[in-house]
Amino acid sequence: MNAQIFLIANQQKTTGEITSFLNAAFSGATISAVLLVKGSLDIDEYEKLAKTALPIAQKNNCALLLDNCPNLAKKIGADGVHITDDIKILKQTIKELKPDMIVGAGNIFSKDDAMIKGETGVDYVFFGDLEKPQNSQTHELAIWWSNTFEVPAVFYDKDNKNDNANCEFIALNEMSKNE
Repeated sequence: MNAQIFLIANQQKTTGEITSFLNAAFSGATISAVLLVKGSLDIDEYEKLAKTALPIAQKNNCALLLDNCPNLAKKIGADGVHITDDIKILKQTIKELKPDMIVGAGNIFSKDDAMIKGETGVDYVFFGDLEKPQNSQTHELAIWWSNTFEVPAVFYDKDNKNDNANCEFIALNEMSKNE
């Protein structure tokens, strides 16, 4: 199976930076989804960034996913949201956004986490941590999920050291700088 690219955009803080980053990334690869990480940005700054990224992603037939901001995703017409909050918030987000928008689940670090979040009706489960280095457990967990369940898996290989774990999506960080 060839994994599709799920791009993590987490270093861009200005509209100029996100424009340059996305244009460079799309010029070199076919990308299925972009997760626009909020990080330390306040909601107004993040909204400006998202509004800049959205038409670039959509022009390239790519889904733009916002980081834990379902109301903002609805407001600006983003394609979906990536939820790393607790299960109650995940379920509420699914109830509010699906089937019209993508809802993915992150912060999955065990088989129990994966099964609990995977059974909620999410569109994907995300294996890996946006902040910390990966370990072999993350890779093994992604392989287990991919071989066992139908809900698509995103494997975040922060250091680009592992294969795609036979996942439907491979998440890359700052792809245009690493290639």
